[in-house]
Amino acid sequence: MFSDNAINVLRNLSSEMDEVANYAAYISDDIGMEKSDFLAHCRMFRDLGYARILMLADPDDGTPKGSAYVRTEMGDVFLTLSLGPGWRWAW
Repeated sequence: MFSDNAINVLRNLSSEMDEVANYAAYISDDIGMEKSDFLAHCRMFRDLGYARILMLADPDDGTPKGSAYVRTEMGDVFLTLSLGPGWRWAW
């Protein structure tokens, strides 16, 4: 259904339940993918409900500092069903 690259993108997004979310540039660099390709996968997963955009704020003063894609609960469930219940710790 999804390419290995797409699954890798979803797997590397922070869960919306996590306290920290990373910018696309950091994640795409970490996984060796062009940022534009990474964002295309993120938009696809957003359209499917597996990811969403989260506003990032400065923890000290609360001012907006950008946005990041995060995996939704539906995305977490999809990964668990696709990769098995131990997917978080197997990678």
